[in-house]
Amino acid sequence: VASSRPRRSTRTPGQPWTMTPWRSCPATITLIGLSILLTAVCVRGFDRDRGPLEFQMRYEPVMNHLTIVTITERDDGVGAIVRGQFWRLVTPIFLHFSILHILFNMLWLRMLGGEIEARRGLYRFAGLVLLIAVVSNTGQYAATESPLFGGMSGVVYGLFGYLWMKQRLDPASGMSLPPSCVLVMLGWFVLCWTAWAGPSPTGPP
Repeated sequence: VASSRPRRSTRTPGQPWTMTPWRSCPATITLIGLSILLTAVCVRGFDRDRGPLEFQMRYEPVMNHLTIVTITERDDGVGAIVRGQFWRLVTPIFLHFSILHILFNMLWLRMLGGEIEARRGLYRFAGLVLLIAVVSNTGQYAATESPLFGGMSGVVYGLFGYLWMKQRLDPASGMSLPPSCVLVMLGWFVLCWTAWAGPSPTGPP
């Protein structure tokens, strides 16, 4: 049974990076499972007009309860949250809008999330994910004023930043990034924000 207590890494300097075993990161696996399940129940089919790998989403009966504000009553703003639907600050992270969107997010979540969870413990990792989710979701909604966004990208980049700083400032923690991760993550971030890679995979256009 996986422990919720943090542990120090046995990885020594110069030792090749290896992925954390599945049994050591139950919260990470739970996040992956919820993302796949909740995305699947919200998918109606494929949107051929946007691309062969893009999902056509079904707003009811599930998705409208997971977006940061209701899609059908978006003029209500944050009213639903104020009235006690606080889960909306977090649940957009589970919605994905294409096969590539969910595939790459789950891959990075498995690698980065597993690395942190195994060394900081289940509860600290869960708290970190919740904090990043709330900040990234509210930030995106404030910037776009649209509830049509989702995905684990904000959490993944938050975990990436956390690991990067730990690796540089606290090497004794034993936490580190996979090889070439910094180059790939920063490169993809620039590509998405400059639109060189097409529409950003954070939600429908």
